[in-house]
Amino acid sequence: MLDYKHQIKVYRRERYPLLSSIDALSRYLAQESGHAGDADRHAEVIVYAIKVVLLNAAATAGIILLAWLTDTVKVSLTALAAFITLRIFAGSRYHLRPFACWLLTVTVFPGLGCLSVAGAPRLLDYMHIFTALGLIFTLYVTIAFAPATIASKQFSTRKRRKLKTMAVTGIVCWAAVLLAPNTVFYTDPAIHLAVVAGLVAQAVSLLPVQIRAGGDR
Repeated sequence: MLDYKHQIKVYRRERYPLLSSIDALSRYLAQESGHAGDADRHAEVIVYAIKVVLLNAAATAGIILLAWLTDTVKVSLTALAAFITLRIFAGSRYHLRPFACWLLTVTVFPGLGCLSVAGAPRLLDYMHIFTALGLIFTLYVTIAFAPATIASKQFSTRKRRKLKTMAVTGIVCWAAVLLAPNTVFYTDPAIHLAVVAGLVAQAVSLLPVQIRAGGDR
């Protein structure tokens, strides 16, 4: 009987040399870490970790490049920082394929940077109202739906409570930073708006909305 899984692995290694290098490195690290007897399973874990690191590095590089082209590096990275600090504890309901995730990440944050730079002068007189609405929305969604994760990785009640508390604490810390006088987050409207946009974007990723085929929800 043909081993189709083995054939697929061979094809991928021949087609994509980088994957072959990652597989070889992961197997070496698994053996060196004292798991030679169960190298395959530990190698798979290491492969996943390496791919995540490479994907995040590629996404960050893409964000910086696109933000540089649109002259919004500082503002885009601010939105990214606000997003990540909440994502770490709150999670997300949406898990895309690697390339789709990379493409969405690379476009969203420079997009938020551009919107923050363009919108800051127009929202200057309403910045406190916009900030309050953004923080309230983020806080409500986080309390109601965080932490979110995939079906195969469920948290215990204690861990869910801890993650939710950390996420809420993060929002409160950002609120304090935004309202602290004589800081760039308070004096620079675009930076201020980017933080709010990053937090709101993360809150949106927690909403339990499922889009089905044909556009029905």
